[in-house]
Amino acid sequence: MTFLFLTVYSNSQTTSIGGGVYGFGLSGDSSINKLYDSTNAYIDDSTFNEGAQKVKLLAKNSSNIGAYSGAGVFNFSKKSVGLAGSYAKNYFDNQAKTYIENSTLQVGALDMKAQNSGKILALSGSGSISSGIASLAGSVSINEVQTIQ
Repeated sequence: MTFLFLTVYSNSQTTSIGGGVYGFGLSGDSSINKLYDSTNAYIDDSTFNEGAQKVKLLAKNSSNIGAYSGAGVFNFSKKSVGLAGSYAKNYFDNQAKTYIENSTLQVGALDMKAQNSGKILALSGSGSISSGIASLAGSVSINEVQTIQ
């Protein structure tokens, strides 16, 4: 997970009649998660000849991932500029596999299941308030999901 926080404020008083205050605010935030997860249920190099009425294999992967980011700028002055940006991204590669390899099974029943479940959430927020000339805000949230069963 990567976080970047940058805030810049600048105040200057002019010498003109009535004076003036100039405010500048810049804020940015980023959150990136990558999750590679694999769950396997398997029988390898084994022999089941007798006595086993039922063989059950279950591979269940229920991983969760979340990326959260936010940024904010507040300028309350006669001349102010406000910028804010936020970015959140999840990459989720989730695998669940069941298999039998190099084995001999003499059983009454064989039940093989591979299940992928879980939650993925990316939230990003950005806010900018300005009482003067300009204000800008932007935010991006991305989820990339790949599941293999």
